[in-house]
Amino acid sequence: MNYLEKLLQGAPVEWKTLGEMCEIANVGVDKKKKENEREVRLLNFVDVFNNQYISNETPTMVVTASEQKIKDCDIKAGDVFITPSSEIIDEIGFSAVAIEDFDNAVYSSGGGGGRNRFFT
Repeated sequence: MNYLEKLLQGAPVEWKTLGEMCEIANVGVDKKKKENEREVRLLNFVDVFNNQYISNETPTMVVTASEQKIKDCDIKAGDVFITPSSEIIDEIGFSAVAIEDFDNAVYSSGGGGGRNRFFT
């Protein structure tokens, strides 16, 4: 018996791909400031890597983003963020969940995230 079989102990399981359970996308806001864009706080890789639970106070980096990016990359309670890549293989796949809706904050393209969607 392998580890997964032992873990499930014969419990009925319906297998689904991640794409069947949520929206998967590779989007986010860059760590830049541009004229004619609004200042927002950025949830980044380090925020996700260092926290299992993230709150409105977690993101402290300030960048700018277009109104469309702010709408597309906002952060709501229940959103899950995953570290998609790293220079160190053991740092890939760390996750954190937003415990509340965030005000004036977005996630970075390196931090990943999603509400019934996962961004990598």
